[in-house]
Formats: sequence, structure tokens, C-alpha cells
Amino acid sequence: MKDGMVEATPIPTSLQLKSHNRLTLPASIAAEAVVGPGDDLLFEVRNGDIILISAEIVPRDEVYLLTPQWREAIAEAQEDIAAGRVESADCFAEMFRKFTLCKHYILNTFHNN
Repeated sequence: MKDGMVEATPIPTSLQLKSHNRLTLPASIAAEAVVGPGDDLLFEVRNGDIILISAEIVPRDEVYLLTPQWREAIAEAQEDIAAGRVESADCFAEMFRKFTLCKHYILNTFHNN
């Protein structure tokens, strides 16, 4: 509702079920729902009505990216980067050497306490 005006009740858009049970989503509906070719949609059947829901499908092997633990680890890493607590390496061998030294330091620190 803008400036005291009452919003109009949307007029339902008619779709016809095509062969192989296919539907074509009109461009105006897709634009309003902010969906397009290649986007994932879920559907539910409620009391005989079909409800389409736009969705982000997360591959099973990437679900961990949504966990609180992962988000906390990323936030901590971003804080370290912002504070300059980072190491750089010119090659993989140097990076691996630094990682190995760090790993030994951490293991020895926790093992000795």
C-alpha cells in the first residue's frame, strides 16, 4: 500500500497444462517472482492446489557450508585476514612447509598442556 491507496487484488493468470504435463510460466509471472531459466522451483500440493516455491538447491556435498560452525570459521578467517594475521607462500612446497610447522606447533602446544 502506497500513500494510503489500497492495493488491487491480483488477477490470477491462467495456464494450460501441455503435453507431458508441462507448464510455461508467463514472463510477467517469472519477472514478478524473480525467477528465470535454470532456476530451481519446488512445488507443494495443498488441498488440490499446486504451489510453486522458488528455491536454492544445495548439493549434498556442500550442505556443510550452511552450518553455524562453518560460518563461524569463515568469520574468524575473515577477521584474521582483516587484522593481517596471514601467511603467504611463493609455491606449494613453501606453503606446505609453513603449514607443517604450524601443525606441529599446534599439536605440541595442546599435547604439552
